[in-house]
Amino acid sequence: MSQQNQKRKLAAIAAMNADKSVSAEAQVIHLSMGDRAAGAAKILGAWLAGGVVCIFVPILHFFLVPASILIGIALSIRQLKLEYRLADVSLNCPECGKAVTVDSKSFEWPKRVPCGSCQKMILIRELE
Repeated sequence: MSQQNQKRKLAAIAAMNADKSVSAEAQVIHLSMGDRAAGAAKILGAWLAGGVVCIFVPILHFFLVPASILIGIALSIRQLKLEYRLADVSLNCPECGKAVTVDSKSFEWPKRVPCGSCQKMILIRELE
């Protein structure tokens, strides 16, 4: 499974105040179809295993088993659609200047994260 790492320039903009922005650099990992399929298979397998366990719950198994199957399928499809993963982001809030932590799981452009200190929403997007 191959992952291509790329450094990209990003802009962090305070959503309430568009004239304040800071630039940041992030490492963006491009996920191959094999990586996405492996992640989707793990997610689907976990939800199906949960559905098998729910078979033994009286009465609730009529709802829990189909729900776990549908949730597993929906989350697997979502995993297959993700093309990028964000890693190694360091940026400061444009509003208060404090360091902001960005989760490195998956993302879609543009990414919105809350500032931990001032609670403003920060919009992170690629610089053109």
